[in-house]
Amino acid sequence: MSLVFLIWKQTRPSEEHAAVQSILKDLAAYQDEIESWGYQVSVFDPVQDGRKDTKDIELLPFALLHYAQGYYHPVLILTDQTGGIWFFSNGFDQYAKQTTDLELTELHKKGEQMIEISTMLWLQKDSKNRILSDFNYAKRGKRSYYDIEATLYISGVSPQTGERVYISNGGFCETQYCSNNFEECKRFSGIDPESANRFADMQIKKRFTAEELLDIYRQGIELQNRLVELSDRG
Repeated sequence: MSLVFLIWKQTRPSEEHAAVQSILKDLAAYQDEIESWGYQVSVFDPVQDGRKDTKDIELLPFALLHYAQGYYHPVLILTDQTGGIWFFSNGFDQYAKQTTDLELTELHKKGEQMIEISTMLWLQKDSKNRILSDFNYAKRGKRSYYDIEATLYISGVSPQTGERVYISNGGFCETQYCSNNFEECKRFSGIDPESANRFADMQIKKRFTAEELLDIYRQGIELQNRLVELSDRG
């Protein structure tokens, strides 16, 4: 009996997942209120949309690959006024944002030039089935302690020609953080905190402070809770 209960507990839909799917089934009844919070509303359906074209690395298609493999439930997407994108299925799942700025940048063997730098950030929970909460109670050094995957992609384009250029410290880097502080990090796999990906952490922290990452995370939790409350009222 205990084994049956354990299987049921691990496979039953979460309250957060049920709330999101309930809203998506009758989105028209909820959309105006959600948009009054300051977000544009859209939907990604893995069954209908499948894999998005990732030939050119772009923000939204890359983020949606999180759901494209063996996943059959629609995803609620909220985009804020700054271009931040929030994804909800089993609660708050991930956040993505792209920014572009002119920066004085070191080029490979060409010295410093003003380059249009594109920065893409993804914050994604380590497990699709884990509901993100206000505090991570896992012990330090355990795999569940590092519950957020952070990926940064930096690329450069010449403002004169529009062509991509090679920049120092460009490309992808990734690591995992404890969502309690976004300071303790580790490599993408393994649980040894002494093997933390310090290079990725350094690159990410050049662009985003721990406090900024924590604010993003907490905003996602707040939206998750508001969606549950909205579903309960409906």
